[in-house]
Amino acid sequence: IKSDLEKAGWKIQDVEKEINYQTLKKFVKEKKEQGFTKEKKEESLKNKGWKEETIRQIFNDLKI
Repeated sequence: IKSDLEKAGWKIQDVEKEINYQTLKKFVKEKKEQGFTKEKKEESLKNKGWKEETIRQIFNDLKI
């Protein structure tokens, strides 16, 4: 997928950013399904260094 996106004109840093975002989104969705509270997920992500803006965007995407 990475090479296809690069061939389509995506910059490598944009590809990496999107892959990281999708991986984070999958992680948050899994934790939601496991019953973790929004607050617990948010605290965990902040402790891992994720920016609040990114966290909010993920939560909005997942309707949390």
